[in-house]
Amino acid sequence: MGPLANITKMIILQSKNKSERGVYFDSLHSIYMTYSDLFITNDEHFFIYKNENNHDPNMAKVTSIEDLNFFTP
Repeated sequence: MGPLANITKMIILQSKNKSERGVYFDSLHSIYMTYSDLFITNDEHFFIYKNENNHDPNMAKVTSIEDLNFFTP
């Protein structure tokens, strides 16, 4: 469940979807999930990644920026 596993899973995910957009950068950004407590993103690939690997404890860290509430009304 370390950074190399995250990189590999992201490459496999994007190769299945035939998406070449951001394969390199998304794979490198997936390294952060191992070392962070919260991974905030607005990239749809990471939400697909989270749904396909929901058994991985690192996936619980992926959060949408839209889900954050900075101000309470």
